[in-house]
Amino acid sequence: MNEIKKWLTIVLMSLLCCIVIGCSNQEDESTSTETEILKDNEVYVYYVNKENTKLLSKVLELTDITEVNQSIDEILKVILKDDNKNGFRTAIPSNFIYKNYKLADGNLTLYFDLTDDDWTIEEALFAKAALVKSFLQIDGIDNISISTNDLVSKETDPIYIETFDEDSFVYLDSDDNGFIQSGNVTIYFADEAGEKLIEYHKKVDITNNVSLEQIVIESLIKGPLREGYKATIPKDVIINKVSVKDGVCYLDLSQEFNGSLDDIRSDLTIYSVVNSLVELPTINKVQFFINGEKQDFYRETIEFSGLFERNLEIIDSSNRNPEEATQTTEVSTEDTSTQVVVE
Repeated sequence: MNEIKKWLTIVLMSLLCCIVIGCSNQEDESTSTETEILKDNEVYVYYVNKENTKLLSKVLELTDITEVNQSIDEILKVILKDDNKNGFRTAIPSNFIYKNYKLADGNLTLYFDLTDDDWTIEEALFAKAALVKSFLQIDGIDNISISTNDLVSKETDPIYIETFDEDSFVYLDSDDNGFIQSGNVTIYFADEAGEKLIEYHKKVDITNNVSLEQIVIESLIKGPLREGYKATIPKDVIINKVSVKDGVCYLDLSQEFNGSLDDIRSDLTIYSVVNSLVELPTINKVQFFINGEKQDFYRETIEFSGLFERNLEIIDSSNRNPEEATQTTEVSTEDTSTQVVVE
């Protein structure tokens, strides 16, 4: 249930185009369109353009490709600072402070401190893509983990870990070319008896145009695509607005949210939303609105105007098997509502 709290859920994607990459501590550098043939000791390092709208790459030469730790140090030396010579900006925002790294069994873990809340989805997407695409070119590194200590979080253990492999970022060569990050979110539907909530894992595309909280609510409204789960929200519900501030998700839904579903209790509907949203690392509580206004009671039975927190008692823990859930993750190629790209 805490996978997305630890940033472990944003992985698993369809590979459209993998681009080989890397970096160096040499001064003899050149820009690249990623079409040239690299020498054995050359790699790409990734930046963003001045407008922060796309990733750019340049070729760098590693001193000794057999020395993995040395190659990591050389990449870090250049990827964390601007390339004034070519006019490239570092993709790592100033509030994302690099601390150190650890390499073990083919997994490179990069440790960062997040020093303020000014951290947009677009910035996060570019920063992670630049790091992953650069370091995965080193022989001996199979996965990249990014560990973030959120120094402004009010949680007791605000450390989020996200793990990537070569399939975790896709380059789209189109008129709206850019990168999308794909992975799993954990949401909650009702069991077949309509008595408890059970975990449901869904693969989604994460971009700068659609927030994770909106993706979660859209997924709940759409309902499950596998047997053994029941929808908790009427399909005609409209999301008027959703925003997050200081750990609270403010969710404004249409009047149809008050409608009932057969064999689904009112508390299941409410906490399917709340528990799903609280799985996201930026949300601790949920405030509901109906057409822009607070509502005293939900379906005339449950007090509805206050803040809602996670409810563990309503979850059927016997259905929480991470390995099984991963194997049955919903992958829908027909749902394109969240499939937009960073331009």
